[in-house]
Amino acid sequence: MTIYSLSEIQSTCKKAAKGAGLTWGLAEEVGMIAKSLTKLGLDGAGSFVPYFKWLDDPKKSMASRIGNNAGIWSSIEGDFCSLKAGTILADRAALLQSEPFQFDSVICPMVLVGQIYIVANHYNYVLKVTVDDISIMVSGSGLECADEALKKLQATKVNHIKVERVEQALTITHEVQPRGCDVSHEDWAFLNSFAAHTYAPESEESRLSGAGAGLQDND
Repeated sequence: MTIYSLSEIQSTCKKAAKGAGLTWGLAEEVGMIAKSLTKLGLDGAGSFVPYFKWLDDPKKSMASRIGNNAGIWSSIEGDFCSLKAGTILADRAALLQSEPFQFDSVICPMVLVGQIYIVANHYNYVLKVTVDDISIMVSGSGLECADEALKKLQATKVNHIKVERVEQALTITHEVQPRGCDVSHEDWAFLNSFAAHTYAPESEESRLSGAGAGLQDND
């Protein structure tokens, strides 16, 4: 395990997201979510490893069609992408003042929790997040999350997630801390393997125009 800073985690996850085929805009979101999860004392970088594995499956696609049936969002063609669920929530966050958001069959729910924290912090909301049969509380100050709930959030997929605004005090178990965290060597190498897809291959022209390059020999 090696300790990486918030900026290192944000940057590497952003590049890995782009290398996985996401737009730069969504890649920026991935970086912010990874940073937010890390600030909460969670494994922000490692949380995206199963997500990128899911995204790398040719049978899966973030671009799959989605629908809303009786207030419940779902993918018409399979599992619901957690990053897409987070984008839907962020774009319509003001609606949380009057109605909950619900999602079915969500992959990598920890990714969605990161976006929920960003929304809670931005709007000064307290949000109750029910994941199947357990609940956590999210605010700009941190999370109220028992160990059992944390294990549920680390699952590859959950059946149902409900997000609702509440007026309730939290007993913070994961306080926001502006610091990095340990990331396993395996997870860091995996993320960098995707980030490498964003690097342009070296050419003779790029080599000659690189730092310190030149054709003149003054010796």
